[in-house]
Amino acid sequence: MNMTGKRILICPLDWGLGHATRCIPLIHQLYAEGAEVIIAADKAPLQVLKAAFPNAQYLQFPGLTIEYPKSGNMALYIARMVPALWQMAQQEHQQIEAWVKAFEIDGIISDNRYGAYSLQVPSVFMTHQLFIKGAKFLQWTEPMIRMLNWHMIRKFDACWVPDYADPNNLSGALSHGDTLPLPDTHYLGPLSRFQPAGNTESLAFAEEVLVVLSGPEPQRTMLEDKIRKQLQAGHRKALIIRGKPGASEIPQSGNVRSLSHLDSEALAQALRTAQFIVCRAGYSTLMDLHALGRSALIIPTPGQTEQEYLGQRCHAKGWHISMRQEQFDLESGIEALAKLPTCSFRPYQQTLPFLSPIFPSEKTRKENPKI
Repeated sequence: MNMTGKRILICPLDWGLGHATRCIPLIHQLYAEGAEVIIAADKAPLQVLKAAFPNAQYLQFPGLTIEYPKSGNMALYIARMVPALWQMAQQEHQQIEAWVKAFEIDGIISDNRYGAYSLQVPSVFMTHQLFIKGAKFLQWTEPMIRMLNWHMIRKFDACWVPDYADPNNLSGALSHGDTLPLPDTHYLGPLSRFQPAGNTESLAFAEEVLVVLSGPEPQRTMLEDKIRKQLQAGHRKALIIRGKPGASEIPQSGNVRSLSHLDSEALAQALRTAQFIVCRAGYSTLMDLHALGRSALIIPTPGQTEQEYLGQRCHAKGWHISMRQEQFDLESGIEALAKLPTCSFRPYQQTLPFLSPIFPSEKTRKENPKI
């Protein structure tokens, strides 16, 4: 089976770069199966995908701008945003239906954009958060959060999870449970834009400390400022990848160099050859580290319950060292990281199957007011 002649619309969420970068292997697979790909994105994710696929067709697809609070509870902040998020999903859906007609779209893959589905053509929702975690003092709300999350996912025809299906997986309780939102749910295996590193023991360390920043503001800048201050107060040579495509470069300051962005190939090489890696605990970042067989000092975004859960899980399993941002201390984190054995998680398996057999062959339902 193949997708020759099929026109597939890819719609990644624009909260950070991870949703866009994990679409890269999917897009390569779609091209390999003969599909024509149209990419709907905005801001930095649009720039990243344009660099990876300069000949693809692109549509501007603005999302709702989310800025994490400098202090206070992120869960309450998001709760207050629910009406705006709901309205944005409705607007996205209307735009998608117009594009389906205008560009003769045959199918849609949405990475965490709840409104990117169609009643006219098969639509797939990709996520690693089937069971969203609530803040500790709001854990009693998790059943309601799951009900709302699944209500939105069930507007799609299929759900794809970028993780292993078996118990030895990356995302743990975020993606695995006794029940699933849709009967047509598939575990694709981890999706990394990087190829497995192979033997890197003979590679010289290009950087003593490599800092890779990502995620929404203002927390991205707050972490950068904290790390930069600690690096400049110390002696370690470091490179900071700021995660801001198109931004002006910052001049080198003493032992610290900065780059606004690196393309995938250059970033993979930097990650392979850095002595120590410092980064966020985002799931796409963890998939990339898994592909390269590297451990890192990971800092969950404050209040982002998904990253806090992943950080705790990875730390407990000995895959990475996790440290809270408000308690971040570079030297103690690096000392702990240096004691970790080589990343002890299972070898990376690029298990991405042919997508055509699991992509819904036709629209399987009409609009259902009960969904």
